[in-house]
Amino acid sequence: AVSVKSIETTLEMTNRFNLFSCISLFVGLTAIGAWFNEKVLKLPSAVGTMLFGIILAGILIGIGYLGIIDENQIKRFLDRYSSEVVLSFLLGLLLFSGAMQLDTALVRKYRNAIIYAATLGTVLSITITGTFVWLFMQWMNSITPPDWDYNVPFLGALLFAAIIAPTDPVAIMSLLRRLKLSQAIRAYVAGESLFNDAISIIAFILLLQLVVFGNPLSAEDGSSATEISGWTLSLDFFWIAGGAIILGLVTGRLGVALFTSSGKDGLGILVTIGTALGTGGLADALGVSSAVAVTIAGISFAQFRSARDSGSENTRAVEDFWTSIDGVINPLFFALIGLELLVLSWNLHTALAGFMLFPIILFARYASLSVPWLLRPGGRRINQPGLLLMTWAGMRGGVSFALALSMPVGTDEQIALRDGFILTVFIIVVMSVLVQGLTMGPVARALTTRIK
Repeated sequence: AVSVKSIETTLEMTNRFNLFSCISLFVGLTAIGAWFNEKVLKLPSAVGTMLFGIILAGILIGIGYLGIIDENQIKRFLDRYSSEVVLSFLLGLLLFSGAMQLDTALVRKYRNAIIYAATLGTVLSITITGTFVWLFMQWMNSITPPDWDYNVPFLGALLFAAIIAPTDPVAIMSLLRRLKLSQAIRAYVAGESLFNDAISIIAFILLLQLVVFGNPLSAEDGSSATEISGWTLSLDFFWIAGGAIILGLVTGRLGVALFTSSGKDGLGILVTIGTALGTGGLADALGVSSAVAVTIAGISFAQFRSARDSGSENTRAVEDFWTSIDGVINPLFFALIGLELLVLSWNLHTALAGFMLFPIILFARYASLSVPWLLRPGGRRINQPGLLLMTWAGMRGGVSFALALSMPVGTDEQIALRDGFILTVFIIVVMSVLVQGLTMGPVARALTTRIK
């Protein structure tokens, strides 16, 4: 009887260890880690909180070996829910915050450059990066033993490029606030920081369909080889992107209308939070891009702020809230990256490829940024220091890891591709945070004086 009661007690304690308790403990521990970094280590926030996440993951692994907690249960939670938490919750708040703080006059003046950044620029970046990744993997397979070969088809390389394309919007917006940059660079970087994530996620969704279902153009008779066709893919794109734009416009205008009649500070803040989260939730339910919809809704508030008196007490309270939200969400982003150490399937060959791909991805970003300025968008050309600064400011973050985790688990080939992508993305993101994050300030100060 005692044994049965002991088993029942153990099961009850295990059931209490649910998703809510995991998230609550994670937020509490991250707050302690962020405080320790701010007061003691004094590292850049992204670097300090990511290192804290890695240390926390190591502690959990050690405790798991001792049998004190079920390490596998935490792994399952991370694998199953962290992607949804990042893409549906944290990213939406960050994009809404960044969109609300946009300088709409600057956006109108340099709208051509921003439209490019939001569409062709991101597609070009994914194409260039994917091509470089594919060529590098072909070369690496040719000089290594056969058992080291990692088969990445061209579509798989493009999918990886879409995963690694999103940059950290908070780091970029923070850089813009600190430095005196030309209006052309500010407009392009601000537009890219907001729309880069959204367009990259749409590209990921479309490319994932091709990788999972196959290339519809690969059949020998020229017909569709699989369940998906070019026509279906086009319809998906217009629904995911176009539907998101319409939804963002509707919810943004509704949110502004409610905000103008809210009166009290707390109610105004609640309306903006409801607009951000409600837009994202409705977008997920409708199957459109939540990142695009939330960004458009946030721009509606930015337009309202510039058109009306931004000095009112209610408006200032809302601006202060959304300015501070960056400092709350970003540490959670990077601490979660470090914690994802728990879900990695380590492989020496893949890890080596990840380290070697990091400089290639930086070069691919530089190449993709160079094209629009060579074409002189808006009648203004950016010199080399400006291009280098925009390249170095593109630090990778938690969105890339969330996209890798959201890949489906099906055949053995898909499992191998997913595990390889997760490990490679983890290494590239960690290197990006450490290398670019630690040197962002000195590099920015050195290049700013030479930008024309």
